[in-house]
This record gives sequence, C-alpha cells and structure tokens, in this order.
Amino acid sequence: MMGNVFKGDPKGKVSMMRVATMIVVTSIMSIWAAHNIVAMVQGCGFISMGAEEAMLVALTLGAKAAQHYGETKNGKKPPFTSDIPMDKTE
Repeated sequence: MMGNVFKGDPKGKVSMMRVATMIVVTSIMSIWAAHNIVAMVQGCGFISMGAEEAMLVALTLGAKAAQHYGETKNGKKPPFTSDIPMDKTE
C-alpha cells in the first residue's frame, strides 16, 4: 500500500511531484513534532508552528493540488516522458 503512494498512474510510474511534496511536508512536520516532544519532556508546553513553516507546507500542497487540477481539467492525463515518441516517424 505504501509503495502506491508515489505512483501517479496505474502503470507503476513514480510521480516526482509526489515525492518532492512528501519530502518537504514530512521533514517540516517531523521537525515540528520533535521540537514539541522535546519541549513537553522539558515541561515547556507546546511550541506553535511558525508562519514560515506553515506557509511552506501550504504552498507545497497547493502546488500539488494546482498541478493535479491542471492535468485533469481536460479529462485526460498528460503523457509521461516514456510515452512520448523519440523519433519523428511516430
């Protein structure tokens, strides 16, 4: 199941936009969670997420949503680089 998260189509090709989005969001959220765990162990309370981090997560997810909307607006998926003909005869 987890391996299918990065696949953008049923053919099994990996979507690099999904990989980049997952890396950015996971790294920001894990660092924020680690800071909160350390703060709670030290008895300081919760640490709120900064505006910069929240904006970066929002822009990353918004870019992925805009890409998905732009690709599926006309009802068909764009071709992958392996689907594009390499010679001029096709």
